[in-house]
Amino acid sequence: MEDLEIRRLTSMDDMQAVHALETKIWESEIVPPHQTITVVRNGGLILGAFAKEKLIGFSYSFPGYQEGALYLCSHMLGIDPAYRSRGIGQLLKEEQQIVAKSLGYDLITWTFDPLQTRNANLNLSKLRGISTNYIENCYGELADGINKGMPTDRLQLDWYITSPWVEEPALLDLENVLPVNAMAEDEQTGLPTPVEKSLLLEAGKVYGVYVPHHIDEIKEQAQEIALAWRLHIRKLFQQLFSAQYAVVHLRRHTSYNEYIFIPKDRLG
Repeated sequence: MEDLEIRRLTSMDDMQAVHALETKIWESEIVPPHQTITVVRNGGLILGAFAKEKLIGFSYSFPGYQEGALYLCSHMLGIDPAYRSRGIGQLLKEEQQIVAKSLGYDLITWTFDPLQTRNANLNLSKLRGISTNYIENCYGELADGINKGMPTDRLQLDWYITSPWVEEPALLDLENVLPVNAMAEDEQTGLPTPVEKSLLLEAGKVYGVYVPHHIDEIKEQAQEIALAWRLHIRKLFQQLFSAQYAVVHLRRHTSYNEYIFIPKDRLG
């Protein structure tokens, strides 16, 4: 995108602009400026994407610490709806990776909704993040335009920014992926619905989980089918993670998307 600039945000004016944009995106007030300015003054990192000095996207992250390890917790990434599908989210994450490395971080983590496959494609297929943790109703019941009426299930994404998996990516073998579910067409609405299959995992195999392309359209037309998808993939992801698998890729098909799971021991 021409005339796009990405820079660190540090001033109170910057925080006011972020607040206005996140309110526009999520249709509710999310993080107040007094908190974001405190974060950037105490080790946090907020990046902004600007088109001719207009803020059109941002990423918000802060230090995390667990079990003796320090990492960067990337809590929010938002793009103005008028500027989506232009690769701005990927540019923000790539700049975040550069700055995080300069600050001494090896790991950046965040969460995302596994039914929002636009995010999954960026997080897994482009950035080479991985996930081994499915969190049920991570943020409780939210009433914003994206989450209203659905449990806020999330995948925790781990982005090992200095690892060979990220810096020296090898091609995945997708020739022999075994699907663990199927899809059918709802007779009344014509919408895709989940179909369970018997799941008998074999060690060393590569597995795929089918998900619909556009969950938001399904929610608008039939909330009960969207909820069925939520509960369906919750069960499958948890089963695969319990069997020591990691989800590492999103493969796009004509009428659906497919999450790819490989044994964790292949990740090094």
